[in-house]
Amino acid sequence: NKGNSAAGTRVRKGMQDLKNLAQAIRLEVQDTKNKA
Repeated sequence: NKGNSAAGTRVRKGMQDLKNLAQAIRLEVQDTKNKA
């Protein structure tokens, strides 16, 4: 079970990083559209 929870934490962290990345990309696209 211990190894399982460690894997879950890694996945959660990966999802968090992915979410942050997607957010950054969205903001950049929005910024570009506003300038156009």
